[in-house]
Amino acid sequence: LLFDKKCDGASGTGFVVSQDGVVATAEHVTTSHGGCSCSKIYVDGVEASIIDGDKDTDTAILKVNTTYKDVARISDRPMKLAEEVVVLGWPLGKEYFGTISATKGHISGLTGNTKKYGEFRFSAPIQGGNSGGPIISELDGKVVGIVVSGIDSIDIQNLNFGKRTTILIEMMN
Repeated sequence: LLFDKKCDGASGTGFVVSQDGVVATAEHVTTSHGGCSCSKIYVDGVEASIIDGDKDTDTAILKVNTTYKDVARISDRPMKLAEEVVVLGWPLGKEYFGTISATKGHISGLTGNTKKYGEFRFSAPIQGGNSGGPIISELDGKVVGIVVSGIDSIDIQNLNFGKRTTILIEMMN
């Protein structure tokens, strides 16, 4: 799902976790950027409300007044080092590509920044707009994480971070 914040044109990604319109994403997708105070968030053109958001884990749950047929299956098993994954998202927003993008990689580390709870590393390429998107295991087709950030520079290439779905499961409970 494509997220759009009307105040600054920023976008991000999310995924449906229940047929009655509950959507998961990264918390920073729901907040303001560049000093802009966003008061409205839209999911595929429909206004969404924030049910829960946690800045420390960068995880959020939203509600959209829409019903969905297809729902992501959330994994509650431990992920495995080198497990192959697919990342879905809207890099640079819908206007740039027009369709959702999928990239492949693997779980490259079972930890991320040691100061950030529930973080892990993955190698699938991401860009701005992928934040909040699902990281899906190729083993069973279930979501094992949420895209939260990446580092790509001359010295560090394609170092990306996700949050474990155990955080999402705790929030939903």
